Amino acid sequence: MGLPKGRVGAMITRVGLTDEEAGRRVRNYSLGMRQRLGIATALLGDPEVLILDEPANGLDPAGIRWMRDLLRGFADEGGTVLLSSHLLHEIEVIADDIVVIGNGRIVAGGTKEELLASAGVLARATDNAALVAALEAAGLTSSVADGAVFTDADLATVGRVAFAAGVAITELRTADGAGLEEMFLELTAESQREQTTPDHADRRRSSGMTATTLEATATTTVARPDKRAVPAPIPFTRVLGVELRKMFDTRSGFWLMASIVILSVVATGAAIIFAPDDELTFETFAAAIGAPMSVILPMIAVLAVSSEWSQRSALTTFTLVPSRSRVIGAKALVVVAVGAVAMLVAGLVGAVGNLVGTAIADVATTWDVGVTEFAQIILANEVGMLMGFMLGVLFRSSPAAIVGYFVYALVLPGISSALASTTDWWSENGAWFDLNWASTRLFDSEMTGEMWAQLGVTSLIWLVVPLAVGLRVLMRAEIK
Repeated sequence: MGLPKGRVGAMITRVGLTDEEAGRRVRNYSLGMRQRLGIATALLGDPEVLILDEPANGLDPAGIRWMRDLLRGFADEGGTVLLSSHLLHEIEVIADDIVVIGNGRIVAGGTKEELLASAGVLARATDNAALVAALEAAGLTSSVADGAVFTDADLATVGRVAFAAGVAITELRTADGAGLEEMFLELTAESQREQTTPDHADRRRSSGMTATTLEATATTTVARPDKRAVPAPIPFTRVLGVELRKMFDTRSGFWLMASIVILSVVATGAAIIFAPDDELTFETFAAAIGAPMSVILPMIAVLAVSSEWSQRSALTTFTLVPSRSRVIGAKALVVVAVGAVAMLVAGLVGAVGNLVGTAIADVATTWDVGVTEFAQIILANEVGMLMGFMLGVLFRSSPAAIVGYFVYALVLPGISSALASTTDWWSENGAWFDLNWASTRLFDSEMTGEMWAQLGVTSLIWLVVPLAVGLRVLMRAEIK
């Protein structure tokens, strides 16, 4: 985002999280701490507008007061807060303008004063019946509910009428304490699961309480102290860097990456120990290392996408970078780059193993994998990674994508092999439909034009088309 690193610490402090709490894993946060962290993330880019849904959820009374003061201060500094909440009391306390939505439609809107001006007056007297009679005698409509008298007259008028009638008043105030709730219940009555009691409905009708309906053309101009600078677009290189860092930042991501080197070393050691001396060639070491890589690399690709949803960080990611295509494009480039680098590192480990193994066995060092063959091996593993990436985009669920990959890598090849052994047509043409069949030739065959064509066709069927479907769904899906 082009912001200084100190901005993170400043926002953590602003939302009341301590250094010790900031160092914890988010999964160990309470609901209130997660609310504070979410607001810190929203404030990170110094936005002009904050859009918050139930921000007080999970906060204790002191936290709710802190939240109220924070949002009020943000608005006083020239910002705009769009607050969605069912806690109507909190809305009444903090909001300047209120919009009421019922059944997906805006049913009322305006300033708080405008909406609550018709809430009327609440009065309690030593003799409520006498007060009602006095009000009716003065030509004022009133009703009694919950031990109080409600009328649409103003405070001064009610006081004068009560005084003239000799009725002692014990409480006299505007009814706005319940006005917003009553107005909301009446305006959204048709869409409520639980219907309001007749007492409440009658009280509003008899007291003449009304609401101002918001017209589609109505606009409100809010004066702002000054115009905030619009942040520059986030460079794509920064998005790439962030996506690369995500692959190492988590504990599981770090060890998954470390396993590339660890398993390469283990596979190389096993080849040195168990392979016959006359088979200690670079091809032997490459094959030994390639087996675990064909499993680890697709898992990395799956998690590069699906972890955004399993760790519930997708909302933050797409809030900071609203262009989902840029984020997914960055993830795809990082996945391909990580796959190529991982195979180069694994190849280097295998080369060292070849030198060490042949030296120990006192046999000639054999380099029987050329540049072209090694490039094909890298391409084959990249196909596997792209398959994992596609499944991550399509399912956006780590377990489902991982299961899907093993179905592709283990179950479908078995079915294809059984068909090839029993059906001549599939034996001759299966490589045009089976991506695993077409891609495994990259490991041990000199590719012909037909083989490359089969790889292209099967990649279109199994990679491009499902990826296009997954991307279309991902671009339109609601992020939670």
